[in-house]
Amino acid sequence: MRVINGYGYIDIDEIIDKVSHLKREDIRNINIPNSTLYGYKRDPNKLFNAKFNHIIAIAQYIQQNTIYIGMDIGGKNYIATSTIDRSKTYIDKSKEIEHILKKYDNRINHKKYDDIVAYSKLKTSLTNHISKNIKDIVKRNQTKTVYVLGEVPNYRNSIISLIFDLTYNVLQRKIKQEDEIILINESHTSILCPECGYKDKKNRTKSNGFQCKNCEFQHDNNDIVAASNIANRAYKKGDFKYGEI
Repeated sequence: MRVINGYGYIDIDEIIDKVSHLKREDIRNINIPNSTLYGYKRDPNKLFNAKFNHIIAIAQYIQQNTIYIGMDIGGKNYIATSTIDRSKTYIDKSKEIEHILKKYDNRINHKKYDDIVAYSKLKTSLTNHISKNIKDIVKRNQTKTVYVLGEVPNYRNSIISLIFDLTYNVLQRKIKQEDEIILINESHTSILCPECGYKDKKNRTKSNGFQCKNCEFQHDNNDIVAASNIANRAYKKGDFKYGEI
C-alpha cells in the first residue's frame, strides 16, 4: 500500500516492516513521542491510521540512517564496493578470480578432469574466494546497510553470471538480520559522472580511472565510481524517497 500526497509516495508496508524492528536508540531519535512509537512497534498495523507527519518522520529517519553500498562485480578484479559519496570503499585487488578462471580453462582444454568435475571445482574455488571478500565487506558495516548488487540484464557471459549468482547467495547468508539486498540495473554506471551526471565512454581512462569530460571530477578507480553510481541509483529508487508515481 502506498500513501500519496503532493510530493510523491511512501510505501506503508515497508514502513510497517521497519517499525517492527526499531531499536530503543531509534525510538529515542525519531521526532515522535516515545509512547506513540512503542505503540506502533507493538502493533505496526496502527500505522495505517497514523498521522501523516508520523509516517514521514519514520520514513525519513530510516533512510537517513541507512548506508547504501554499491557492488560492482567484474572478472579480473572480482568486486569493488562504495558508498554513494565514495567515503567508504573496498576493492579486491588479489587477481584470485583471474587465477581461478585460468585454472578452470586449463582443466577443460587439456581434459585433466571431466567437465562436470572441473565445473564443480570452479564453483568451490569461486565460492571460497567470494565468501572471504563478502565477509570482509559485511564486517566493515555495523549500521543498517542496503547492499546494492549491480546486474546487467540478459548478460550472456555464463562465468560472470555464475559469479553474480554465487555473490548473491553468499551475501544472503552473511548479512545482518536488518540488512537488505537490492538488485539494480548497472547499465552505464561506469561511464556516468557521479557529480554532474554527464555520460560518456570517454570518461573512462585507459588506466581504469575516471575523468569527466564535462566537469572537473576525477577518480583513480573507475570501478569505485561505478559502485557509487550503483548505490546512488538504488537510493534514488528507494521506497522511502519522495518521487513521482
